Amino acid sequence: MGRGVDTSTGVLDPVRSPEDVHSLDPASITLASLPALIAWHQRNSAALAVAAARLDREGEWALDGSLSMQAWLRSHTVLSGREAADLLRRGWFLHRFPSIEEAALRSVLSTAQVHSVQRAAPAPLHEVLREHEAELVGALAPLDAASTEAACAAWRAMAEAVVGGSAPAVIEHELRWSVAGDGAGLGSFTLGATGLAEFERAVLTASRHEGVTDLRSTAARRADALVDICAFFNANHRGTGTPRHRPHVELMVEAADLGADGPLAALVVHATPVDAPTRLVGASADAFLCDCVIHRVVRSGSSVVDYGRATRSVPLPLFRTVAARDGGCRYPGCDRPVAWCDAHHVSFWRHGGATRPDNLVLLCARHHHLVHQPGWSLRLDADGAVDVVTAAGTVRRSVPRGRQTPLPGGRDGPAP
Repeated sequence: MGRGVDTSTGVLDPVRSPEDVHSLDPASITLASLPALIAWHQRNSAALAVAAARLDREGEWALDGSLSMQAWLRSHTVLSGREAADLLRRGWFLHRFPSIEEAALRSVLSTAQVHSVQRAAPAPLHEVLREHEAELVGALAPLDAASTEAACAAWRAMAEAVVGGSAPAVIEHELRWSVAGDGAGLGSFTLGATGLAEFERAVLTASRHEGVTDLRSTAARRADALVDICAFFNANHRGTGTPRHRPHVELMVEAADLGADGPLAALVVHATPVDAPTRLVGASADAFLCDCVIHRVVRSGSSVVDYGRATRSVPLPLFRTVAARDGGCRYPGCDRPVAWCDAHHVSFWRHGGATRPDNLVLLCARHHHLVHQPGWSLRLDADGAVDVVTAAGTVRRSVPRGRQTPLPGGRDGPAP
């Protein structure tokens, strides 16, 4: 059972459900009961933060296509992006420091005091805080907010002196890899604390889980995330080349098969042969073909008969037209900007789908991969609204980023 508050005494009383808390009457709250109510509110706030961090770790937020727990909170609750980020940061901080977590859940430390400790302990000082957290909780517990700020500032100065005086060894960054006989890449790396933090953050951001049908291990999902990070850099780097650096694909066709029905003989990506039906760069071959630079290569035996002119499956001016309409990823609730997106053919390119605005939408790499999975589909209306139909038959709608009001007939529910 949940617990509510007797506003006349400030004492916690059992209630049937959390919704009963909504019955609190502001007019009945007295000066005597206010301190206990505030302490109760702060305990619940800490519990919500701890729970949000736990749910973030468990990953169930990805089941509806959300990119992160923060994105899920923004989509499914009244929290803004900043509020969701603050909640998760506090929850993760409390998770890392059990003594501070327990103090927050028992009202030994107030929300303001926890924030003071957070501000005083950036990541480089976490090891020192782990050694001192129990002692620090005891010192801060009787203090008010202003005294807590001063005490935390003094602790930070001491902690920085400890870290600065320890002369940590300089770790040389290394990355090594080789190619096995079957074409698989094998490697290892060594990173210092700062580099490791950046690496972990990037992989966590790019990681995805495809729901109950996703049987990949955690290690496999992390590897796919690393591929997505590399793909983003390859598409957006500032080196030589044309805007929107797209992968180059050679369609290898035997001269005798020209005009015949059936699958392509082979795909060759950056000189590496890949069978058309296989997963490619963390997504299906169809997703890869949606937005790339294509060369048609006609061969007869070992001889090349014709090497066609490079053609973009989605030319840059057309991509810009679609980007101006969509403003970023069109998956409902996703806020990935244009730079993270590919142009997706609603009716697949390999199946003859037209390359024009009424058959193209922008999708980030994560959601581009998702909608190419079996059972998923998209519908694009003439006014730019997109319905995403999941493998379970649920329909979720998005409108172009520039539209301020929902379209008539917007829905979330079973597909008709």
